[in-house]
Amino acid sequence: MSKYECRYFKILAKRTNQSTARKDILLFDYFRKHVDNCDEKKIAKKLYGNNINAYYRLKSRLLSDLKNSLTLNYLNKDEELLILKHLFIARDMHNKGQNTLSMCFLIDTEKKARKKNLTHLLKLVYDEMIKMSHTNNKIDVESLLNKRKENRRETNRIQEVNDVLRALNYRLKRTQNYSSKDNKTLLILENTVKEFVQDNKLMKNVKMKMKIYQSISSILQQKHDFQSLETYLNHTYKDFLKSKVFNRNNHNTKLQILTYQMNCLCKNGKHKESLEKANELKKEMEQFNKLYYKKYLFYYYNGLATNYNKIDKKKAIEVLLKAKNEPIIKKSDYNYFFVCSKLVLQYFDTKNYKLAIKTLSRMILHTSFLHFDSSFQLKIITAELIIRYEIGDFDYLEERMKKVNKKYKEELRSNGFEREKLVLKIIHELIFNEKIEGNEALLKHIEQLLSKASDEQSQDGDIISYSEWIAKKLD
Repeated sequence: MSKYECRYFKILAKRTNQSTARKDILLFDYFRKHVDNCDEKKIAKKLYGNNINAYYRLKSRLLSDLKNSLTLNYLNKDEELLILKHLFIARDMHNKGQNTLSMCFLIDTEKKARKKNLTHLLKLVYDEMIKMSHTNNKIDVESLLNKRKENRRETNRIQEVNDVLRALNYRLKRTQNYSSKDNKTLLILENTVKEFVQDNKLMKNVKMKMKIYQSISSILQQKHDFQSLETYLNHTYKDFLKSKVFNRNNHNTKLQILTYQMNCLCKNGKHKESLEKANELKKEMEQFNKLYYKKYLFYYYNGLATNYNKIDKKKAIEVLLKAKNEPIIKKSDYNYFFVCSKLVLQYFDTKNYKLAIKTLSRMILHTSFLHFDSSFQLKIITAELIIRYEIGDFDYLEERMKKVNKKYKEELRSNGFEREKLVLKIIHELIFNEKIEGNEALLKHIEQLLSKASDEQSQDGDIISYSEWIAKKLD
């Protein structure tokens, strides 16, 4: 329980008795302090001596009071609980013969449940209204029966949607290899829909289409199965366009799909098609008076830079310099630093080490640098050390490494920073002995570094790929 919940419980428990020696409060405090090493025999003897039954009665009452406290605490904060509370009051009023008052509560409850589309609670409301019709001739029973019937249909539709999504999640997660010529992802989707959807109109429902898209794309991204994701997104986007699904209200989803397509094509080595998709994304960003232009500008530039990184590094630098100076990107520290780190990589790859160091130095001296997580700080600093080594600035490098080891001592001891720690050791060895062959300690560190992450993981996670950098030293 949170501190707020504990405080609320104690206030509620002491509303009739303010005694500080209350046994239920003592037991409650004991359980809170001894979560992992609770000795019930010890506390029972302290509270009641040998009367163990009295202890268990107290424990049972405490549990009951805690349930009541949590219920009262959140009763008016949770919409469904609030509706159930009103439903209970209406039923109580009806049992006391206050039918008019009871009906007022039910009508109000119906409005709240309908507004939130809580069909399972609407059923309870209609059931209660129909029961009241036995003693109230003014109630239109036929209208209520029709409402309940329509609500039942809507409940079944929602259940079908949930069944499809849960089945899809299960089947896609269970399948180990999606990438195949027979479009396995689409086949799983088709079979699941056939099996769980009885209402054919359901698959034409826009909300249903959107939910399925979100579910499948999320799973395939988690799996890093970009081949299947590309196939699925192409199929989905064409279907959405054909069905005229997109409008101003869901334009954000359209831009999201285009962004995913652009990134997938890039991941799959289709850089020309990816750049074409980036142009399409830019065009759509202009729609509806640039409704989501600011939100997607960073993703647009990132897509361009990532593609040009593979086919034209000079063009990638041009794109990143333009992105770095965009006011929209400057406003976000995360986006600005991300663009700068990509720029550092381009300068490093083109052996323009002076501009790489200049960019890194500005990042480190930036007022927001220390606000970032220490993992990001260390990646920036490790990239700086690698470039300093390539320049041959060994005197500065030695002093800098001492400061880094001291400042990030705790981080470098933890498992999450093993690769950075190994890079520092490798650089230290290389400063005094550039020859790698025959240096067993250095070779061991290099072997450990290469085993910690794949080339793809290193390229995605590092500012400068540690694995790629050290692998070139072995050639």
